[in-house]
Amino acid sequence: MSEYLRCTDLWGRQIVLHDDTWHNHVLADHSGTMAGNEFAIEHVVADPDYVTQDVDHPSGQNYYGRNVLSGVYGQHFLKVCVRFQPIVPGQRRVGTVVTAYPTFTIKRAENVRWSRRTSR
Repeated sequence: MSEYLRCTDLWGRQIVLHDDTWHNHVLADHSGTMAGNEFAIEHVVADPDYVTQDVDHPSGQNYYGRNVLSGVYGQHFLKVCVRFQPIVPGQRRVGTVVTAYPTFTIKRAENVRWSRRTSR
């Protein structure tokens, strides 16, 4: 699998977006909103407004950033869903982007792990 994008989150973990995920999932499902916004994913992972624990996937975290998308979706959050592999001794934890899309709100059931508001 070739990497489309690699960045680092707040905790120094490497987050990877694979080429096939970008083209065959994110763009295939959200082309009208995500085309031309691939580097907004990097921005949200590196400098999120919120990071939540995914409700459906124990190994998942969701990164939310507001005002990072262009056009009519500028006021929405960009939600970037990341899954982490189990920790292997001696290796750094790497996350994989599984999807990214605009949303109006943060899911109520998701527990906030980190917030820009509370970190100041």
